[in-house]
Amino acid sequence: MTAVSIVAICLLFFGWKYGVAAGGLAYLLNPSRTLEGYRVEVSRMKNYLKIPLLSLFLVLIMTGAYAQGVAENIGSALGNGNVGGVVRYFDNAVSMTISGSQFTYSRSQAEMVLKDFFAQHTAKGFSLEHTGNNNGNSYAIGTLNTANGSYRVYVAIKQKENGNIVQEIRIEK
Repeated sequence: MTAVSIVAICLLFFGWKYGVAAGGLAYLLNPSRTLEGYRVEVSRMKNYLKIPLLSLFLVLIMTGAYAQGVAENIGSALGNGNVGGVVRYFDNAVSMTISGSQFTYSRSQAEMVLKDFFAQHTAKGFSLEHTGNNNGNSYAIGTLNTANGSYRVYVAIKQKENGNIVQEIRIEK
């Protein structure tokens, strides 16, 4: 779990526990309060709700921004033919499709397959065309320019405890 996630969970928990719950309990424990007093408590509860909701919103944005940064790093590494820069984001098992051949490789096998690909196709650049999120997973689509032509690249990124990792990469003519 990332540090950002831990901070957000703490903010959500303490904001809820001491904000909303405290205001609601104050009214329940003292029902002799006037209706005006109750309105003040509701107003306070609304203010306390802002903190956890804002925290949740920021966590979602930060997670997406971090995943997008990973996609940009992978794209930059692909464009330079830097296999190590790509492999550092690989999961223990990676599904790879290169020119129509699809296999699931271990991390070290996937590294060898990418090295072979770049030995045959010298990288000339990469342009990241689209990134997005789907159910907590991110993806990136771009074009890899090589000495032998252009390839369409699709990268599937999943968020895990140890950060964002690549689970699938497709390189197709």
